[in-house]
Amino acid sequence: MTARVDAELTLLRQRWPSLEYEPSGQWVLLPEYPLPDGWSRAATGIAFQIPSGPPSQPPYAFHVDGPLTFLGQQPAQYTHPAAAGPFPGDWATFSWAPETWLWAETPVDGANMRSFARSFADRFAQGA
Repeated sequence: MTARVDAELTLLRQRWPSLEYEPSGQWVLLPEYPLPDGWSRAATGIAFQIPSGPPSQPPYAFHVDGPLTFLGQQPAQYTHPAAAGPFPGDWATFSWAPETWLWAETPVDGANMRSFARSFADRFAQGA
């Protein structure tokens, strides 16, 4: 599993070079994820876990630093406060899963954690 996680982190760092990784629990922190207009701030930190199960297991949920609103409304499928693994601070959780998870033996050939992280933009585009 270590080689898979290393490959996933390599892909993530291509897009988010300043990410932090905590091996205990396989937590990833993206310090600055841009948000579209309408959200209560322009960017947020995002934390998520790389699943510890087989690569075919899709990831689930992501966490944002601090409360977020969209045009003054609390988002759907959102919980605040919530824990975000090893990262200190005030966190909230979005229930979120990829619509499809077509994985392959190597992350670059199929669904991967970079595609999961990119999908957060789809959630934010939905608004509240």
